[in-house]
Amino acid sequence: MTQSLKPKRFRFGWPRSMAAQLMLLLAVALILANLAALVVLGIERSRALRDVQRNAQLARVADLVATLQKVDRQQRMAVLREARRKGLRLRLAPRPLRGGQLMSSLELRDRDRELATRFVNAAGVTLDDVRARIRGPRMFELSIRLQDGEWLNVRLTRPPGAGAGIIIIAALVISLLVVLLAAFFFMRRITRPLDALTNAMKRAGAGDRDVRAPVEGTLETRTAATTFNAMQDSLAAFAAERARTAAAVGHALRTPIPRLRLRAELLDDEAMREPMISTLDDMRVMADGLLSWGRSGGEREDSVEVDLTSLLRELGAAHGDGAPVSLDLADSVSARGRPVALRRAIGNLVDNALRHGGSADVALKEHDGSAIITVRDRGPGLPDDMLEAVFEPFTRGDAARTPQAAGDDGGSGLGLSIARTIIRAHGGKLTLSNREGGGLVARVELPIG
Repeated sequence: MTQSLKPKRFRFGWPRSMAAQLMLLLAVALILANLAALVVLGIERSRALRDVQRNAQLARVADLVATLQKVDRQQRMAVLREARRKGLRLRLAPRPLRGGQLMSSLELRDRDRELATRFVNAAGVTLDDVRARIRGPRMFELSIRLQDGEWLNVRLTRPPGAGAGIIIIAALVISLLVVLLAAFFFMRRITRPLDALTNAMKRAGAGDRDVRAPVEGTLETRTAATTFNAMQDSLAAFAAERARTAAAVGHALRTPIPRLRLRAELLDDEAMREPMISTLDDMRVMADGLLSWGRSGGEREDSVEVDLTSLLRELGAAHGDGAPVSLDLADSVSARGRPVALRRAIGNLVDNALRHGGSADVALKEHDGSAIITVRDRGPGLPDDMLEAVFEPFTRGDAARTPQAAGDDGGSGLGLSIARTIIRAHGGKLTLSNREGGGLVARVELPIG
């Protein structure tokens, strides 16, 4: 049934990889640390800027008051006009600003009292001659009584501290980028051996007993890789011992079977002789299949770069004209593996196709980093519930066929089992499916590289 493909929605969530989680942790920690620093520095800068600005403004006002005390009315107005051009907001008035409190009555901190004392000394007045009023966080007003009784009313402001916030935010962004860049390279160094270990585990799970993980990276990663490699050595040794045992059993069974068959042929009773010979032939096929299966798992062949295109051409030529094998092969497709074992596995599939379909269509292509080999025939195919069961040892898809018709390995039901064992040992997959119009398709997928 054709299923409609729906586009996957991108979902935000907690990252799964260790590298992404560590980078997120660093980013959040850095942002929080810099935000805290931003608040502290902003408060300190505002306080320091306020103090500096206030000191400078009070110093200018004190100098102005001292000057105004020494000049006449006309000169006093000229001095005020010049002070206004320089940014001071002031004017002469007969009365002080409303709401101002006497400087002498204000409860000042020691630092502010010291500042007020310096101001009145520089201006040549007393604390009782100064009134002050605070209007909001950024403005305060002063009223200073001059010697002739006039009041100099002054409004002083402090500038906002937005510039410092922009600088700190820019520093936050730059530091965040630097930390994330460094974390990315370091995490790649840490996670690369983990990726190699993960890939080795996947191939081991598929049945490859030759794959080993590189022992590199952090101490924990090196320990995990060493443990994995030791496990692989143990499993490979166990599989080899099991295969040697099976081969020994098969070899031992082959020895008495010919003698028993010879004795059966000497029997005079034909009704008893033919069933016994048939049973002994069955046993011979099973013993040969068991020996072949044991040899396929027990042989230790070095892995090399195998030219699959050439290997399939050799298999096609080996069957000659009497058993037609059509080839549709891509050029120069290679995979790392054991050539003798691969030849046996694919040869079993070709033999199976020739046995039940009379011909075999063999194709080779490369797809998504894998070599895809398909062997098709036009035989009777298999029931759907048998497509996986025939890979079990001693299981045959056609229960009615005789061992003589089936041949050596296929008659015992070990040909496909041997083929799948070899393909899985190379980290690949072997599957069967029915062909449209009748027949069977065996599909081999081998990793490249």
